[in-house]
Amino acid sequence: MDAAHRIAGRVTVGVTLALLLAACNGGDDPVVTAPTTVAVDDTATPQAAATKSPSPTLATPTGPATDPGGLATDAPDPDGLPPIQQPTSTPNAQPDTEEPTGSGQAGWVSDVRVSTVEGYDRIVIVLAEPEIDGVAGWTAEYVEEYVPIGEDVHPDPPGDGTLQLTLRNVALPFDDLGAAFPTGVIPGPGSAITQVDVVGWFEGQQDFVIGTATEGPFRVYSDHPRRIVVEVAHA
Repeated sequence: MDAAHRIAGRVTVGVTLALLLAACNGGDDPVVTAPTTVAVDDTATPQAAATKSPSPTLATPTGPATDPGGLATDAPDPDGLPPIQQPTSTPNAQPDTEEPTGSGQAGWVSDVRVSTVEGYDRIVIVLAEPEIDGVAGWTAEYVEEYVPIGEDVHPDPPGDGTLQLTLRNVALPFDDLGAAFPTGVIPGPGSAITQVDVVGWFEGQQDFVIGTATEGPFRVYSDHPRRIVVEVAHA
């Protein structure tokens, strides 16, 4: 028996119970009212009747921190991932490309956080758990003007630099229950990054338009298959 028929059965039982209770009250005893029921379309599929997952929200900067969201480096990650392992590589202002790997698509973007760490403004992008083994790739570079991958219009961000990050091989950003993903503008923490515009998904790609105070050094790295980190150096 599918979920919709089980729900319809419960509605029928509720109505029958109400009628029986009314018939038994012949005197002045208090009347017991059955709970209110809501009609359910018995043609609905189990998926349509399921409750949608709550949509993630964009994280706002929390001021100086040593990890995204104001966490200390050894604090638990809000997404259940290990603490960020910062590389020793020196950032620069040159384009950075990493090819995707694995046998399928990576998860979709489920969380975006912006914060300040020592020497850098940091963006942390978290991917949902992929159903098929896949690791996202990226291209990051300063551009004169952002050209959208779809039809949306995105104005130039504040600051003297526009750093475009394109994630590749990421999944369509919702699951079978319709879980959403974060889009919109996150204000920067105030030093190197002025704002982050999280753009929608299009054909396996998702863009991030990052406003920067200058076209200064940056680096992009992934220390976990579900996490991509962007760091822009303070001037």
